[in-house]
Amino acid sequence: VNIVGQFGKFTKIASGEFQTHVKYSNIFISNLLNFLSKEELEDKEFVEIIKTSISARLIFEEALKKGYYNLLNNVVKKVKENCRDYINNSINISCFLVGYKDGVYAKSE
Repeated sequence: VNIVGQFGKFTKIASGEFQTHVKYSNIFISNLLNFLSKEELEDKEFVEIIKTSISARLIFEEALKKGYYNLLNNVVKKVKENCRDYINNSINISCFLVGYKDGVYAKSE
């Protein structure tokens, strides 16, 4: 199974929320702090953006500007892990984080 999504949906799944429709679920932006590398955590401006943002897209775009691909890769890894746990590892899963305009920005191994 290939799971393809944008950062907002993947943020929810990485946080363990499988109901991703905006009407029925919350976005767990503050959980993104758990997916930062040491270097990314040291960027106090970026950490503040995560703490105060109400938009995963804003964080995604800022991560791209700063070249913070560890965050994106770590979110994708957690999406795969959570999905595999959800289905009890019964099938192979690949995950692809796509941008809001174009491109694949991170993928699972």
